[in-house]
Amino acid sequence: MEITLDGAMAALRKVMDPELHRDIVSLGMVKDLKVEGGAASLQVELTTPACPLKDTIAKDVEAALRGAGASRVDLRFGAKVRSAPGVSQGALTPG
Repeated sequence: MEITLDGAMAALRKVMDPELHRDIVSLGMVKDLKVEGGAASLQVELTTPACPLKDTIAKDVEAALRGAGASRVDLRFGAKVRSAPGVSQGALTPG
């Protein structure tokens, strides 16, 4: 059984964020999902780059996609960092 895009999305809907207890698809964490041949590639956007549960999420994503028929999983992580209002995310310059 070769993985399909629909099958990959269905599998990812079963992967729960360990902190938020909701699936990573409905949380909007799955980005740029592609299925080609037997390979699935995607980016998972974390709430913080230093997410302590990154390894757990990676393991769960890989297991879900392999269970759906992926022979290879290319998983990248990104982070959507929310800054406080009025705080620039640019480089700090000495004052």
